Amino acid sequence: MSAFLDREEYIEQAHLFRTLGERLTENVPMQELMEHVKQEILSTTRLPLAIDFLLTELRHIGMMSTAMERLPHYFTPFQAFVMAEAENDRQRFDLRVGLEILRREAAYRAEGASRQGLFLYQLEVLSRNRMGYDAGLEAIGKDPAF
Repeated sequence: MSAFLDREEYIEQAHLFRTLGERLTENVPMQELMEHVKQEILSTTRLPLAIDFLLTELRHIGMMSTAMERLPHYFTPFQAFVMAEAENDRQRFDLRVGLEILRREAAYRAEGASRQGLFLYQLEVLSRNRMGYDAGLEAIGKDPAF
């Protein structure tokens, strides 16, 4: 499960989320951003395969969160939840903020996150960003780290 990814995978996830967040301001379609970032990712990790799947879903459905949900061995339910909230047009939750949340979580996991610290981080994300507690806590509870 994703709680047990290698450190390099989390480092590459953090790079993906940081780069996407930084380049969103260039008004380039997300599909093109993902293609460019894929070229920068280490081929020794499994992230390029995940990006291919994210790209396919993005092209067909217009969302990445559904692909993240379908890759529970790579992305946590909480990561998919954050992306779904960021992609939801009815929320005031910005995609750049969502990507920054995901970047920070991946970086924390790469450093060897404690379960307590991870839970507190995720709970604070829910409260500071006024995300749905029920769905958010359910996603947190499904994280293999717990």
